[in-house]
Amino acid sequence: MSSLFITSAIRDLIPTHPEPYPGELVNFAHSLYTASKMNVPLSGSDEIARYHLACYTVVEYFKDSYSLPDPFLTKIPIPSKRFNQLLFAFKTTMTTITQNTPKAKRIVDVQLQTPSTTPFSSKSTESYIDKIRQSKLKQQDLQQQQVNRSLTNQLLEVAATPPSTPQKAPRSKRTQLSPSKLSPYKARAKLVITTPILVSFCNKFYIPEHITMHILQTFKLYKHVVPNGWGLLVGLVGISYMKLNKQRISKKLNLKTKLFKLLHVTQQGGLSYDECKQYIREVTRMICTQKWIKEAKHDFDTDTETESLMKGIAASDSVMSSLGSFLDSSVLYVTMKDSPKVQKWVKSIRRTTPSTPVRSPAPATI
Repeated sequence: MSSLFITSAIRDLIPTHPEPYPGELVNFAHSLYTASKMNVPLSGSDEIARYHLACYTVVEYFKDSYSLPDPFLTKIPIPSKRFNQLLFAFKTTMTTITQNTPKAKRIVDVQLQTPSTTPFSSKSTESYIDKIRQSKLKQQDLQQQQVNRSLTNQLLEVAATPPSTPQKAPRSKRTQLSPSKLSPYKARAKLVITTPILVSFCNKFYIPEHITMHILQTFKLYKHVVPNGWGLLVGLVGISYMKLNKQRISKKLNLKTKLFKLLHVTQQGGLSYDECKQYIREVTRMICTQKWIKEAKHDFDTDTETESLMKGIAASDSVMSSLGSFLDSSVLYVTMKDSPKVQKWVKSIRRTTPSTPVRSPAPATI
């Protein structure tokens, strides 16, 4: 599936170049993407551009070798200014991969005289020519194997090194917006769903890679049927998560409700909570008979991943409970520094207040 995303990213960068793309270009982009996961950590909003960053670096590197056009930045899922800031770390990783990789020397195939040009050549001469050609071919194969072996070692070394801490870019001064632009009643523009955004949304719920591939294919198939793309994506991710964690949902109470709340918080299509639930029901009805959703399961144990997802659900639940309430426990100011002062004040009140004995009423006289 990675090659599919890499090809899509290269198509966004150089749309005028004909396909299929060179195999060396795709392989280097895949290697750089794998190495950058260990050495270049990205935030959640920048993670969707990792494929484009790796492909942009490789396209610039092989631009002269394959006569590639200048890459475009119009379809990058993040702002171009932020993209250029992150590009330096990928170029550094690409340099560490390629600087120590020996390049195979090009062997010029010297055209030797053949029996057709030398009619008086003997059998010994022909055997000698064959031996020279075979030795050159063997030498070329050995050099190519050494180049591939050294490149593999470089990638393993880069993957084994600890990730470097990225330097913070200087913050630009923000222009003060007018109150009309900060108005909460103005509707936000819906984010167009691209392949990197879809993959990033699935990764937030720890959907396996093979299930993400089916979600992508199903999304492309039904995006013209369902009017809202985010509703379709929320439904696909919701039914996939419930199918993958069917036993856990049946054992733990309110887990499905927390999942719906987290889907509502993370989606960027402006859907309400009830609309998210409705899209999940409709998408379940549409794809419940497909083979991939019936046989959906994890390839390996994901208890740790599910626990981390539950922490995220709990965090989002606490945030949702505090919205619109100024007396919620999450926004109360609590401190223990004033406790001794309060106790001292109570003791002073007890000392200053005179203790008057309580007298029983006198018996009435008849």
